[in-house]
Amino acid sequence: MEVFSCSERKASYLMKELDTKSSIGLIEKKRQGLGKPKLIYVKNFVSNVTESSPDDNMEFDYLMDKLSIGERYYLEEILELMLEAICVQCDTVRIGSKDIPYQLVKGRLLKINAMHIEYIIDCLGKTTNKIRNIKGYLLAMLYNASTTISSYYRAEVNYDMQNGLTTKDEYAV
Repeated sequence: MEVFSCSERKASYLMKELDTKSSIGLIEKKRQGLGKPKLIYVKNFVSNVTESSPDDNMEFDYLMDKLSIGERYYLEEILELMLEAICVQCDTVRIGSKDIPYQLVKGRLLKINAMHIEYIIDCLGKTTNKIRNIKGYLLAMLYNASTTISSYYRAEVNYDMQNGLTTKDEYAV
């Protein structure tokens, strides 16, 4: 343990934190048996992200130019949270109060594009409630963005039209 400048207890704790079974899953231990030491495999957690990175889908440069300075910080935080959720492979990811299969979460996060990010930032700007777990809240917004965006904008249009804020012709494509 002198090589790492830490105690055996600390090294053991750090290894447990990196292990697949008990925590974030960056390493995997294989038991050999017969008094032999365990084999430790370092997982290739970057290869899946490089194939289809979230910033490719969401037109990162376009958003950086379009968003205000304050919103750019949101964008960087959102991208970092997406990468974290995609890179750390585990069986399930907690979204809200449900444990959702990792592959489903990863699939939805990789579908997010610039329009979804603008939608999320717009919703964050309108939120007036106290958010206790901002990371969990953002992850839930990211996960649900692709399934709620159409309904959200349809409701906004209906509200505007009902209250005379706009006409149907303004929304014609």
